[in-house]
Amino acid sequence: DIVLRSLLLFLAVFAAAALFEFLYELQLNGRNREPGSYIFLMDSSGSMEANDPENRRYEAIQSVLANQEEDFPFAVYTFANDSTLVRDMGPVSQGTEFQMEEPYGGTAIRTVLEDLYDDIDSGVIDPGKNGKVILFSDGYATDMGLFGFGKIGLGRVLKKFWSGSPARPAASISAWTMPAS
Repeated sequence: DIVLRSLLLFLAVFAAAALFEFLYELQLNGRNREPGSYIFLMDSSGSMEANDPENRRYEAIQSVLANQEEDFPFAVYTFANDSTLVRDMGPVSQGTEFQMEEPYGGTAIRTVLEDLYDDIDSGVIDPGKNGKVILFSDGYATDMGLFGFGKIGLGRVLKKFWSGSPARPAASISAWTMPAS
């Protein structure tokens, strides 16, 4: 009796594990598509002078783009106290160089994400299908407000990316973060 119950329990656990693995693989296959474009968000705050004095974050962009086709689109924003679109969305064939800013000010992560969303929503930036956002930063967002209450605002910005808008359907953009130090 106990042997039969143990065997049935083992089979049930095995079947559940196989089912969950199958569902996990389905979900991963839907999310790990090749990127259709890259939008790089580069921290140029004052702390980058000490944490990335050799500008390796800029070299990282060149490395990522080195293996892309000539028609592969990308854009670059820099951010410190505010954000600036320093390289419009366009193909690699238009060149991969862009203006590097001297480090200054704070780390306005929420601001650059808000500006990016607004630019996508208004059509200034078109990430196309399966665009990827890569954020390079060394630290804490300084635009979060007193005691971190700005995290509520950051959550609202991130929710906009996932919920979509008439101009951009939900889940067409994914984001990665890369430590810059």
